[in-house]
Amino acid sequence: MGVWNFQGGSIWSEKGFIPNKSKDIIATNNDDRGIYLSKSNLSVTSLGVF
Repeated sequence: MGVWNFQGGSIWSEKGFIPNKSKDIIATNNDDRGIYLSKSNLSVTSLGVF
C-alpha cells in the first residue's frame, strides 16, 4: 500500500476550487508517489467503482 501526495494546483471543496497545499491519498497496491501540479491544474474528488 502506498501514499500518493499531491502538491500544488487547486482542489474542489464545498466552497469551490481552493489552492491545494498538500493532499495525501492511499493507493492500494502501488508505491509511494509525489505528484507536483502546476497552479492551473485542478483536482476533483469522485466516488465510484473503476
